[in-house]
Amino acid sequence: MKKVSSKIPLVAIVMPMKYGNSSLIARGISEYMKLNHPWRIYLDDHGDAADSPFDLDSKNLQGVICRNTTQKLVDYCKKSKIPLISMLDSQSFEGVSESVFDNVGMGHSAAEYLIEKGARSIGYYNFKNESWANMRKEGFLEALKLCKKSYSLLEVEYFSQVPTNWLIKQEENLIEWFSTLAKPASILCCNDFAARIATNACLKYSIPVPEEISILGMNNELSRCELSYPQISSVNPNPERVGYNAAYLLDKQMHEKELPTLRIVSDSIGVVERRSTEFNLIDDPRVAKALNFIHEHATRGITVDDVCKYAGASRSLLERRFRKELNRTPQSQIRMVQVEKAKQLLRETNWTLDQIAENLGYEHSEYLSVVFKRITGNSPGKYRKENAV
Repeated sequence: MKKVSSKIPLVAIVMPMKYGNSSLIARGISEYMKLNHPWRIYLDDHGDAADSPFDLDSKNLQGVICRNTTQKLVDYCKKSKIPLISMLDSQSFEGVSESVFDNVGMGHSAAEYLIEKGARSIGYYNFKNESWANMRKEGFLEALKLCKKSYSLLEVEYFSQVPTNWLIKQEENLIEWFSTLAKPASILCCNDFAARIATNACLKYSIPVPEEISILGMNNELSRCELSYPQISSVNPNPERVGYNAAYLLDKQMHEKELPTLRIVSDSIGVVERRSTEFNLIDDPRVAKALNFIHEHATRGITVDDVCKYAGASRSLLERRFRKELNRTPQSQIRMVQVEKAKQLLRETNWTLDQIAENLGYEHSEYLSVVFKRITGNSPGKYRKENAV
């Protein structure tokens, strides 16, 4: 059997894959390798070597990239003269180059996004004993102060091993805090785990999201954001770029001697908007209630009469109020929500138009085509061709 060339460096990636976005960081490392030098990879996907670095003794490594860096690993790599790149954004180590998220920038851009939404009050839900969360708070407060906006804070201690009673207490604390905020309120949560706690609390206590409380997370972890009800909007921290930059730094250290310690901070991409922040500043409670009903049930063949019944208003009254608040009718709102869902299905699935029409509550796909073209200006077929994933 032909041996792998010893000229191809062996690199250890020490990164617990259970951490949010670890797979996307790994993709960024892979992209760098594709465009530059091939590496042989030893993947420590539990991150054990951070605490037990001597497990790496037998590997004959040329470099290490680590997400859960410890002083033990730093000392081991220095003693063994192995280049090390850290991706730990909560602590720096002397002499160790870093590729990290821009936590301050994430908090700043999230605050700007919420300010533009126009909520009457804005708050930040923080894990006060986590340095990365405090950096995000710093950016959040900086943006609000620049815009001369007031804010409210709820700060709690986070435990890595979360007990059940802690989660229950958090829900109670959140509901009490929400009761003090002018509605509609917008809440920035320090990460998507915190955002899930907030959305679950609202669901448990029947607080409409996003009509009364809109919730924004950070990290854009798909498992947490898209498996929540409602789905959670979140700041995308650009994990692929963090991984790519980590690989770039390691490559330089493996090929160039006596480099200075470098720190690359990757800009976030922005907010990935989902249902939890899709709100309009609505003064009329009946219209707000109707909008929530339409969003949740528009694909189930509902009629305007169904909306009126849920909102507790006559058809003529609700139509007048919709025109005043949104400059459109309840029927138009139903069609808009249906078309947005149709666009998603056209982009992300291979369903036929008949299947999509049935899913959206249309008896005939031809009528869906007419509605779709009237609202978007394109036929469903043309939209799919230009936008398919």
